[in-house]
Amino acid sequence: MADKESALVAIKTELETITITNGYSFDIKKVTRQFETIKNIAVTDFPCLIIEDDGAEELDFKTGGFADIQVDINIIGYVNNRDNVSTKLNELDNALTKAIYSNPTLSGAVGHVSIVEIKERSGSQYNPYGFFVRPIKLFYEVQLPNGL
Repeated sequence: MADKESALVAIKTELETITITNGYSFDIKKVTRQFETIKNIAVTDFPCLIIEDDGAEELDFKTGGFADIQVDINIIGYVNNRDNVSTKLNELDNALTKAIYSNPTLSGAVGHVSIVEIKERSGSQYNPYGFFVRPIKLFYEVQLPNGL
């Protein structure tokens, strides 16, 4: 049975496997669940994805001590590229979307994952840095006596 921690570990594991190809190839250099500001990321750690778990969740109680859980998280994507910040952001977001939808149950850790519209994005304001905030919804069922 799924729980919040196993879902977050599974999404981190999935994101660590991303390889971006579009005439060139590079791997995600850093995936973390610890928030860091873009200025504190080492140059060697770009592109970077941060899984931000602010604790937002919804419970739909069912009989027998079960509940359907929806956990809202944000994936923050950071890039650092002087020439093509917007392109790099689009490639990173596209790779993120493909990775999540290629494994929609995160290897059984959740019942379903949904990607939501980007909340925030900057590809030029902080050149050479760019970032986006991509909301993700994780859905799973729990037996409440075993925790969320």
